[in-house]
Amino acid sequence: MTLVKYACDYCRVRRVKCDGKKPCSRCIEHNFDCTYQQPLKKRGPSLLELEA
Repeated sequence: MTLVKYACDYCRVRRVKCDGKKPCSRCIEHNFDCTYQQPLKKRGPSLLELEA
């Protein structure tokens, strides 16, 4: 499989490899709607890390 920038919502939640197609093969296989929402933004350092 090739590296994709973002996995579809189903693959991201299940933490499995996504082929990046629309719809992806995993969603087709499991008969799910294949959606690509904006990825969650990473949060900055925690308050504990900032205090250290």
